[in-house]
Amino acid sequence: MDPSSSFVVIEESRYYFLAEDATGFSLWSVVGDNTDDPVLVFSRDDEGLRLGLSICYDLRFPELYRGLMTSGAAMLAVPSAFQAVTGAAHWETLLRARAIEEQSYVLAAAQWGPWGSPEAGHRTYGNAMIVDPWGEIVVRAPDEGDGVWFAEVDADAVRAVRTRLPALSHRRLVNAC
Repeated sequence: MDPSSSFVVIEESRYYFLAEDATGFSLWSVVGDNTDDPVLVFSRDDEGLRLGLSICYDLRFPELYRGLMTSGAAMLAVPSAFQAVTGAAHWETLLRARAIEEQSYVLAAAQWGPWGSPEAGHRTYGNAMIVDPWGEIVVRAPDEGDGVWFAEVDADAVRAVRTRLPALSHRRLVNAC
């Protein structure tokens, strides 16, 4: 949304999602199958911070976040509904990895609690958090419970990390095959 509350861009996942839980229940998503779409970066020059947009399953594909960063993003939005099992195993690790790799803030809203029929026992993980460009968790919501959590994001912190550890300027594509 822009300052007048008009929609600027609509984001959808660029990846298919298929998973099976321990009971054999399959989850399948077929949204955003056009991988030729450009990456989406929303810019408001409040402090020179640009926001790269992604959702949920996108988190497993680091090349998307590299594209967002090279398009100018210094903050990466990852609203998600990770399942309880995959969330417990991977959520924090992937968020911190994306923050460290792209030397950017990661803003990760997260759905929590049960979904679907009560007999099915499906749960989403929760644990919304904001991770700084060094990979430190700045703020973390509890596993469950509604609320809003705030943290300062600072363009100078992004520049400091990128200056202190200039890995992004050292990157090269190497054909390893």
